[in-house]
Amino acid sequence: MKKLLLIAAMIVALAVCDDVLSASTPTPKIWLSMGGISAPEAHASWDTLFYRPDATWPEFMNHVQAVGILTQALVKIPDADLGKVVARLKKARRARHRDAGAGLYVPGVDAPTHCGEGVEGYFAPAETAALAAKLERAGGALAYIAMDEPLWFGHYYHEKNACHSSIDNVVARVAANKREY
Repeated sequence: MKKLLLIAAMIVALAVCDDVLSASTPTPKIWLSMGGISAPEAHASWDTLFYRPDATWPEFMNHVQAVGILTQALVKIPDADLGKVVARLKKARRARHRDAGAGLYVPGVDAPTHCGEGVEGYFAPAETAALAAKLERAGGALAYIAMDEPLWFGHYYHEKNACHSSIDNVVARVAANKREY
């Protein structure tokens, strides 16, 4: 009988702890990152979600709180299409973020010749400012900026036009681009 009471007490204690923990734990945000727009199969998802005026909003999107747009897509997307994306997201009340890639290229900042040219995620601050302005013209605003590989491409990458920057230099380059938002 004592064991049964002890087990029951533990179950009640765990249930109370779970309620307390779940009340203080923030709900995780669900993000959807939109890939490229150039390939036909990739463009189909953009068309389905944002470009068709009569498209049904897929059920899974009702659980998404933030939609990411890759830098490469933001560079290529025409202003009119970006306006459709922003309008659709505003209608669905989703946060926007732009994947900023490495966001490292700052001409003339302790960099060898051709450093970062053609390397994923390298943008001069002026290019970053132009992307921010493009999004603003479309009526969008950033809620998040995601950078997934600045250290890799800025410091460790060893292919053509690699910069081999110090970690401090990578941080300075990222900061220069972040200021443009």
